[in-house]
Amino acid sequence: MQFNLFTLIFLITTFAYVVTMMWLNTRQAKSMLNSFDKVPNEFAAKITLEQHQKAADYTTAKLKVNHLEILFSTGVLLAWTLGGGLDYLDGIWRSLTSDTLYIGVGFIISLIVIGTLIDLPF
Repeated sequence: MQFNLFTLIFLITTFAYVVTMMWLNTRQAKSMLNSFDKVPNEFAAKITLEQHQKAADYTTAKLKVNHLEILFSTGVLLAWTLGGGLDYLDGIWRSLTSDTLYIGVGFIISLIVIGTLIDLPF
C-alpha cells in the first residue's frame, strides 16, 4: 500500500462517514427510548402503546444490526481498496486473458458477484 495525500483524504472521509452513521444510529436509538412509554400525539389515534413499543423494539434491534453492518462494510471497503483486493482481482483476470475487454468485463462482474455474496448476511 502506498501512503500519500489521497490515501489520507480517503481514510479521513471514511472515518468521518463511519462516525456520522454511528452517531445518527445512536441518536435515533436515544430518541426511541425517550418516547418508548408514550405514543407520540401524531399517532395516538392510530396505534396502541403496545404496537408503538413493538415498533420501537424492532427499530432498536435493527439499529444494533446496522452498527455491525457499517463496521463490516467499512472493513470490506478498506480490504478492497487499501488492502489490495481490487489489484488482486485484476491480476487474476490479467493472468487468464490478454483481451482488455474480457479483463474489464470479468473484473466488474466478479466484483459485483463477490460484493453481493459478501453483503448477503446484511
